[in-house]
Amino acid sequence: MKNEEMLNNLQNPYGITIKKYILLKYILSTIFFIVTLIQIKNIFISIIYFSILFFLPNFLIYTYKKQESLKIINDITVVVNNLNISLTCNIPLYECLKFARNSIVYTRFKSAFDTFVNDYILYNFNMVKAIDNFKLKFDSYELEIFFNIILQGDKEGNIKEALQVFSETLELSYFKYLKYKETKRITFVTISSLISLINITIIAIYPIIIQITENLSKIFS
Repeated sequence: MKNEEMLNNLQNPYGITIKKYILLKYILSTIFFIVTLIQIKNIFISIIYFSILFFLPNFLIYTYKKQESLKIINDITVVVNNLNISLTCNIPLYECLKFARNSIVYTRFKSAFDTFVNDYILYNFNMVKAIDNFKLKFDSYELEIFFNIILQGDKEGNIKEALQVFSETLELSYFKYLKYKETKRITFVTISSLISLINITIIAIYPIIIQITENLSKIFS
């Protein structure tokens, strides 16, 4: 199941397991729709609240993944720069990786990178196997490129130029994510304001419409 794999990769962000995901997205949203429809007797308002609950899990997961991507890009940039410096000093790749992991800030990424470095020596410097284990924990385009470069360096022994180019690409990606984050914040505020305005309008106007309808019914009855 795609959603289950995604939640496992992200280690259940905000405590959302696959069971909670299904419960919130399908069951609670449906129950809430029925209850609000019975209580308020307005299908439009019920659909709004149903939509909010239905899409909330996806929104939370998507937001978490974007925030994590920003942290990973920031950490990989530092790791790449440290690797470049270490490799320039003709230090073996394994020692370079050990040194580079000390610069990682994001806890989940740091823990996984520690395991990756340990697996590298545990599997007798089998880079492919160590990378495969790491990929089970993260799904990141930037990490994919990083490990392709590392794998190339493990085979050919010269990756300094590739790492330099990748470092510049990461800086562009970081600013791109920052711009996306700001755009998303503005969009979220706009949508929230629009929903609030709709709710206020409905709450204020709906009773008036009912009253007018009742008065017209009395006049023409």
